[in-house]
Amino acid sequence: GVSLAWQGGSPPLATSCTCRGALVVRTRERNRPASGPMASDAAQLRAAFTKFDTNLSGAISLEDFVDVMTRTGRDCRPTSREQAVALFQRFDTNGSGVVNLHQFVRAWSSRSCCSPSAGPRVSRSPSLGELENMYKAPETIWEELDVRDGLVLPPVRLLKSSWLIARAEKVKAASSVAERRALALPRRQELEARHPEAFYTCEEVKALKRGSDLAGKPLSVLSVSHCWESAEHPDPQGTTLVKLCDAMRHAMTTAVTNGDYTWEKLPGELAVFFDYGSLYQKSPSGEPRTADEHAAFKAALARMQVWYAHQ
Repeated sequence: GVSLAWQGGSPPLATSCTCRGALVVRTRERNRPASGPMASDAAQLRAAFTKFDTNLSGAISLEDFVDVMTRTGRDCRPTSREQAVALFQRFDTNGSGVVNLHQFVRAWSSRSCCSPSAGPRVSRSPSLGELENMYKAPETIWEELDVRDGLVLPPVRLLKSSWLIARAEKVKAASSVAERRALALPRRQELEARHPEAFYTCEEVKALKRGSDLAGKPLSVLSVSHCWESAEHPDPQGTTLVKLCDAMRHAMTTAVTNGDYTWEKLPGELAVFFDYGSLYQKSPSGEPRTADEHAAFKAALARMQVWYAHQ
């Protein structure tokens, strides 16, 4: 399935259909972070897990764990490799050689692994006020679209909805599987090299028209969550791209009414977060990202929740 989230505090926008696996526009209420200290701690731990789980496999390897724990940065205190290995072994409670999310959360939550002899401690949790501001301030979005923290490349780039819709129309018109595959969405590196017009700059995103005061003045930013069809390419024949663009056009042109309330249409031009085109990817043949691309990718993963929980 594919789901969309309009950033910035709007009420529910539209639903294309309700069957399982359908493409839907997610509501603000579904995206709202749970409140309270326990919920915020859990959300932070899940976000921290993604910093270690660099290939999004759902499990942290020893080398990835050591890499993060020995790195100097604002989010963790660097430690020695020996300390990091010892800490990993305390996380890996079943001796499998990898740490899953449940083990990670349980270990940090218990604080048993965070004694002075165990190495680094968990950094101070942000206050509820800081968390609320993070998920409401537009500056959180701008920071992801610009070079920061010593990076050479911006962590995230947003695609123009008009470019995606035009691409989807070409996919629809294709007469063979080979043509559809040739028109599938390229990864970010190839888009930057061959189709730089597909992207918005950070300043252009800031300048996009925002929604009405009644809807909370939402940003014209739309986030897409979808399943990957294969490890090599998430959408090799453009099927998801077509569904996405059909849903966007429907929400741009059709007002949704429920009882006495009619929700706003989507703006006619949106900045779209679509992971394959917005984040640096490995090549389809498995060639790794460059060092600068990898640094930008890891910076984006560290704050991935922003794209789905921003109000």
